Amino acid sequence: MPLRNSIFVLPDKIVDKTNSGIILTDFTKKRPTSGTIIAIGNKIEDFKIGDRIIYGEFSGAKHTINYNNEDTEIFIMTPDDILALLQ
Repeated sequence: MPLRNSIFVLPDKIVDKTNSGIILTDFTKKRPTSGTIIAIGNKIEDFKIGDRIIYGEFSGAKHTINYNNEDTEIFIMTPDDILALLQ
């Protein structure tokens, strides 16, 4: 459970190939910049669990947690890291 104003975000999957079919190497893949909020701290009022968000490419701290009985990489960030709420 995140503390105070922390948000746990499950990032979207990294794209493996372009729309035209070019397969991307690990070097050329970009870090995801959108995801879903899976947990929020008790001081957060603007967002809720399940919200889809956009955040900066270098926002948040990457951590691995046990989510849905498997090791999953998440980002821990604050509301200031979030750029937009997706509908």
